[in-house]
Amino acid sequence: MVAGEPIDLLVRALDDVRMVRQPAEMTSITTDFPGVAGAALYRALLRVEAEHLLAESDRLGPVLTGVLTAGDHRRDALIDLLGRIRAAPGGRALRFGSV
Repeated sequence: MVAGEPIDLLVRALDDVRMVRQPAEMTSITTDFPGVAGAALYRALLRVEAEHLLAESDRLGPVLTGVLTAGDHRRDALIDLLGRIRAAPGGRALRFGSV
């Protein structure tokens, strides 16, 4: 289990993720979250993002500085989740397809 979801479902859902190269050395990552595996991936991403949001709220002081955007939180949650999947028993390094 990773982020409350079976690792096999997460790995299967990540097989449907596609990367698209954008200008300025950026990369977009897309998926439609198909089926049961896609729903598991979506829930896991939400849980990890919630952990990040709670951690950020705990570190904020009386004046807002260095606040992350929603996109930053989603990116960080995906990177964190991928690391957890890779490190978990039954996990593996993941390779995404390109569009």
